[in-house]
Amino acid sequence: MIKTSQGTVIIITFLILTVLLLLGSYFLIFTLTESRISKSQKSGAQTYYLAEAGINEAIWKLKNDETIKNNFLNGTFSDNEEIVNRDNVFGDDKASYSVTAVSTALAEASLTATSTYQIADREAKRVIKTEVFRALGVLTEDCAIFTGGASKNVVIDSSAVTIYSGNLYSGNKLDIKGGSVVKVYNDPTTEDNPDTENIIENLEGQVLAVGDLKISSDSILDICEVKCADNKCETCTQQDVFCESCVQAGSSCPPSQQEVPLVDFDFDYPECASPNSFKCRAQALSSVYYASDFEDLLWNAEGGTLTLNNEITYVTGDINLKGGRNLIVNGILVAGGSIYIGEEKKWTRDGQTDEGFSQLKINQPSGLSPPSGLLAQGKISFGSYAVFPQDPDIEGVIYACNWITIENVTDTFDIKGGIITRKLDLNYLEQLNITLDNDIIRYGLGYEINGVLINPTFSPTVNIDHWEESY
Repeated sequence: MIKTSQGTVIIITFLILTVLLLLGSYFLIFTLTESRISKSQKSGAQTYYLAEAGINEAIWKLKNDETIKNNFLNGTFSDNEEIVNRDNVFGDDKASYSVTAVSTALAEASLTATSTYQIADREAKRVIKTEVFRALGVLTEDCAIFTGGASKNVVIDSSAVTIYSGNLYSGNKLDIKGGSVVKVYNDPTTEDNPDTENIIENLEGQVLAVGDLKISSDSILDICEVKCADNKCETCTQQDVFCESCVQAGSSCPPSQQEVPLVDFDFDYPECASPNSFKCRAQALSSVYYASDFEDLLWNAEGGTLTLNNEITYVTGDINLKGGRNLIVNGILVAGGSIYIGEEKKWTRDGQTDEGFSQLKINQPSGLSPPSGLLAQGKISFGSYAVFPQDPDIEGVIYACNWITIENVTDTFDIKGGIITRKLDLNYLEQLNITLDNDIIRYGLGYEINGVLINPTFSPTVNIDHWEESY
């Protein structure tokens, strides 16, 4: 009996010891696992923040390192170009990170940050990928009509004017009179339903004037977002109420004074050590003319039609299209003086007289960042004897340092690009349609040449578009 009890005690003791051993092993393994998990989490956090530090350093360089910034803006990062490489982050050989960049477009890039952290005989590694970009600033604040400079006005008299995809900005006063109808669409896809054409439904553009906005009783200004001027601030839900600030991000009421973007007409000519001016660029194409020589081209044009196929044609003085001439510009026409289109019906020269309505057509040629439009250091005037072939008539920017007038045009006049000047008069126009195109404006004013930004117009902020992490 005693022997049986002793055997039972030994077995129970052995079982208890076995259970204790298993529990001890479990707790030991659990403790070691938790320790490894803790170390892994710690190293993971360290490597993550190392990679994040790499991204932040890369963004700093995109804004402050001239070489890297230029490669970023111009979209010239080579495939996986290393822009950051830092070892001994904590003063030893355990931590390091590097960042590579690949350009995806102008002022857009894909960044990949790789960080490592050495723990005993193991190495923790983290990879972060992000897409960064700098928003492209626009030269005319998204305005299809833009006048800058103090005391320069926009006058619309007895005319029908429609703006698509943009806004209207006057550097001083905006005067709409004489039964004019002005419509401003910010988004052409929301144009009115043609079945209810008498009801304005989706006009959401902005009309901005630093000075007063005047609308005669017989005129109409149809918008449905903001009218902002020195004497008026209206929105869709707030009519005829003056307010201190418009419901418009980043703008005050009245809007701040803006200047006309500068254009490099003939700087550094004829040396052209930095051939960015239009005259230097035209010289490289052998397309610089004296005013008299260009007049000869127009006068002697076969069938009265002169076609300019040079990307840039520069005339040192005035240009006067008259006498029933037809001018087709496949590129940009630049005048060191003024440009007059259809102001005169007759043209008498060498005892011969030609007469008729003159026609202008401007096309944007194919290629990388081709400039197109009309530029003048003086004024640009479209007169009573000008006609237009439409679809659009002018695919380019119309820019004058001084003054632009368009008057007595009985046909529909279509412009794709924009009108930029110090003062603008639109008088007695059957229908003027302007579709804003910021790319055309940027190319046409020489702020981008062959895909390279000559006068960068990007915002100073680098934005993060996408963030992805992996181990």
